[in-house]
Amino acid sequence: MLARMELLLILIFLVGVGALLLGVARRRAAERPAPRPADSAARAVEASGGPVIAAAAITAEPDRSDLAVSPTPPPPEIPDQAPADRRKHQRMRSDQTFVITPFAGQPIMAQCSDLSAGGMRFGVVGCTLRAGDLVRVTFNIGAETVGAIGSVLRVRELDPITSEVSLEFVRLDPWASQLLEQALQAEA
Repeated sequence: MLARMELLLILIFLVGVGALLLGVARRRAAERPAPRPADSAARAVEASGGPVIAAAAITAEPDRSDLAVSPTPPPPEIPDQAPADRRKHQRMRSDQTFVITPFAGQPIMAQCSDLSAGGMRFGVVGCTLRAGDLVRVTFNIGAETVGAIGSVLRVRELDPITSEVSLEFVRLDPWASQLLEQALQAEA
């Protein structure tokens, strides 16, 4: 009886883990951009081992207008800017540990990398954030503890459980903003 119970519990556990992995795989697949049609046609040619013959080419009089390829314009050039030139706010290095609370989630500890009047960058373990998520952060500026609401701009996975998150402040108390500006001026 006990062996059957153990097997049943193991089976339930494995089904739960499988469902969790399937959910993660679906989420990652949804985050990836859809392949472009030009890429799909090129893959079809590569997969067949040769050119794909179009139905228009088999007709008695082929229409040459279909065969003309219009050149695509090159993408616009992006000026090579250093990260400091693109930033709107001066950044301050910080290695403090602070609390992040996703809405409808549990508080999690995170490690700050840098901080500015516009947002912060931090590392977090075991938290699945996506661009656009709103979170509440509670951190220190000098001896004062402040809170802010932020929107996740970017998430870069460092390994399967660790992510680096860029956060833009959506709501920051003017008092906290003034403290932050003073701290940035003192560091400069």
